[in-house]
Amino acid sequence: MERQFLEVAVSDLVATQNGRTKMDKAGLESLAASIKTHGIIEPIIVKRNGDAARKGTFSVIAGHRRLAAANLAGLTHVPCIVREADAAETAEIRAIENLMRENLSEHDEAAEVAGLVALRGMEAIPELAERTGLSPFYLRRLHRVTKLPEKAQKAWKAGKLTLGHMEQLLRVPEELLGDVLKRIGNPAYFEQGPDGRMTVEKLRDLIDKMNVELTLWPIRGSACETCASNSQVQEGLFGFTLEKAKGARCMNPECFRTKACTYYAENWTKTKKGKALGTSGPVFIVRKDVSELSRHYAYIEKPKSECRVCDHFVTLILSDTAEIAVDRACNDLACYKRLYDKKKAPAEAPETKGADDPEAAAAARTAQRKFKHGWEEREAVYAKTIPGRVPNDEAARVALAALLHHDREGRSIFARDAMGIGANGTLGISVPMREILAHVWKMRQPEVLAWVKTISVRTVLRPEFGQDERHAVYTGIGRKLEEDWAMTEEFLQKKTKEEIVAIAVDTGLFKAGEIDLDGKKAGIVAAVLDAYKKAEKGAGTVPAEVMNPNEYREVKKNG
Repeated sequence: MERQFLEVAVSDLVATQNGRTKMDKAGLESLAASIKTHGIIEPIIVKRNGDAARKGTFSVIAGHRRLAAANLAGLTHVPCIVREADAAETAEIRAIENLMRENLSEHDEAAEVAGLVALRGMEAIPELAERTGLSPFYLRRLHRVTKLPEKAQKAWKAGKLTLGHMEQLLRVPEELLGDVLKRIGNPAYFEQGPDGRMTVEKLRDLIDKMNVELTLWPIRGSACETCASNSQVQEGLFGFTLEKAKGARCMNPECFRTKACTYYAENWTKTKKGKALGTSGPVFIVRKDVSELSRHYAYIEKPKSECRVCDHFVTLILSDTAEIAVDRACNDLACYKRLYDKKKAPAEAPETKGADDPEAAAAARTAQRKFKHGWEEREAVYAKTIPGRVPNDEAARVALAALLHHDREGRSIFARDAMGIGANGTLGISVPMREILAHVWKMRQPEVLAWVKTISVRTVLRPEFGQDERHAVYTGIGRKLEEDWAMTEEFLQKKTKEEIVAIAVDTGLFKAGEIDLDGKKAGIVAAVLDAYKKAEKGAGTVPAEVMNPNEYREVKKNG
């Protein structure tokens, strides 16, 4: 490498990248005073600028602090060693000089190592170690933490963190990093060390509690034992202790959550927890959602027999700790209210009134049945018609975000089908809302519109949405019961023979007296269905109880 010694005018020197991000004012003034008395003892290392705009000038490779002090001392010329060096050689010279300098911060040391590695690759580290006397292991540690996000780098640069803290932060998922940094800077969360900061040991303990302890879960296997996210594997790879907690821990909670959810969904009834609780399966939640559980789940202390065989009878588990948040809960609030809180049950059928009046009681029972059957028929029409009639072009990305925010099961379906999280059809995965929103904003507009329709239809068809409200949606999209409802054998089989005949007469399929009530019910049903198929469809062919079941909600006593 060619060298040349020159006295160069200070005005011809261009300060470029400097390994020291901060210059101590008092130290700089002291160096300036020394230069006034003794001059610059160690020359500044520079290289010629080749571009036409800066021809005749020199870029400083090493010696930025000496140049700043020379300016402060009023020097017009300084001694320089001119080297012909490319970008990689320049980075190496700068790194060697800066790393051998006293009082350079760990952050600045790491920046020098990262800059050299970016140009020459990891093979530059052994040579750098040999020329600076620093351990290759230490240089690799410095380089490794430069991969942390900018908010961690800023805290390190400001002196709030040490290299030990940064190494621990490598174990923290990026979405949780901001919260951890707040805790490090808040004395309320820790007992301060001698330097006023949270000790590395305290930070390690804090992160240990955030990561999943593998021994608490039954899915350990060869994949987890050799995974780079296993804390024990990390310890072996890098030769220093990342954590001293009992057992191995998973440092990739999103990956582990997916594996755990898949395992429990497939093996829940075989696990100790599943056998003890008797629920249909687990639903995974994250700790921040615990406060909102009452919006989506109802706790069941003493489950009824019908609950024990229901798919909505679940166990809520904190995915980050394997702790049970709620051992037995129902995620069908409408069903729960019907079984456990009848005072709050929605849209109840009319009560049977006039028990002391046989005719009134019979009329009330008939009204009850019509109310029930009418809404059952309406619900069948809604479920069949609404999914295919909601127009895609009225949807929007923000609408999808709002819908997903209020639909836990819908988020799980979206995570599985749109994001590919949860194999083999597994549901119950709790994916952070910010991850879901990030995916929504990456989707093409046609995909967004299709998902808006899917999630909004789910919301409309849920029992708690309300029967009258659902009918408003149905008519709002331009549908009519006269066009969509169809008489079926299932509907007629719910009726008595007298009711079937009344429906046939009311809808104009038969005249009064044309159907023999002494005949078998199956024959009457067949005759009415045959007449319905041949009849011209219209408003008159839909029974009154289907057209307006609310008329039968209240039945007054005769007289």
